[in-house]
Amino acid sequence: MRRISYDQAHDFHPTVIEDGRIMYSRWECMDRNNQNVFGVFSMNPDGSHQIEHFGNQLSAPAGLPCASWIPGGKGKFLSTTCQHMGSVYQGDLCLVDPSKGKNDKAAVTMVAPQGRVVSSYLSDADRKFMFPFALDEKWFLVSYCASPAGMSSKANYRLYLMDIDGNRELLAWNANQSICQPFPLCERNAPVIPSYEADYSKSTAAVRMVNAYYGSGTGENVPAGTIKKIRVVAIDYPTDPWFGNTGSAAHVSTPVSRFTGARTVKRIVGETRVESDGSAAFIVPARMPLYVQLIDSTGCMIQSMRSWMTLQPGEKFECYGLP
Repeated sequence: MRRISYDQAHDFHPTVIEDGRIMYSRWECMDRNNQNVFGVFSMNPDGSHQIEHFGNQLSAPAGLPCASWIPGGKGKFLSTTCQHMGSVYQGDLCLVDPSKGKNDKAAVTMVAPQGRVVSSYLSDADRKFMFPFALDEKWFLVSYCASPAGMSSKANYRLYLMDIDGNRELLAWNANQSICQPFPLCERNAPVIPSYEADYSKSTAAVRMVNAYYGSGTGENVPAGTIKKIRVVAIDYPTDPWFGNTGSAAHVSTPVSRFTGARTVKRIVGETRVESDGSAAFIVPARMPLYVQLIDSTGCMIQSMRSWMTLQPGEKFECYGLP
């Protein structure tokens, strides 16, 4: 058994999808609004090639913690919605089609309640669904409660068969506890497992950036020749207790900062030269969350990556620009 996730916040609801990869939700608090940074990612079974599937730059819905791959749906999935620290498994029910844009609200269709505007906020009374399990593009299993009350709810969820139009049929219930997290025990085609990229005899990984000038924060705004270096920064775990001793409020995040400051502990791993064509290649520690910064000739930062990458030992990772 090997650990494959090294993220500094929670990872939710991993599930094997039909091409053998693992789909999961990742909570990010990386110099961004931590209220609505909860996208859906995928990775190979050995933890290599961790990459966004949908919604890492999307503010509404705020989170998609229970994504369920739709067989034959070409990347579509069902999910509940959530908000920061608010009944992360309970919420509205939506269908997502990333082919309409990996960070586009138009890719999200509300299944229940139908017609609701996609929002970053949900009241406790709206948290009626839990753990959808897609059978195909029309039918799915899901847990439902008509009168929930958020995380403190004593109401029990029941298991239903439901279609994409909102019709439900009750399948299972218990007066004393919720029935949730359905998983059908039926024959299915075994996925083709992607080839493993990890080489556990190594402790490093290799990164190649094709063009450091490509990205939403750079592009035409940064003249050619401006970027001189790439700085690699590691995200470490805060000391325990992470709140520190400078106050009692939950937003006191020492040793790094107080309220409105960075929540993560960071340290510089090193810097490397950017070539005249914007390319760069460098070796990084494996099994460690890392992000990069673009540096000019004076040592000042031009752009900072607002996410992170975690590479497995021996993995070779290539990116075109800076997200």
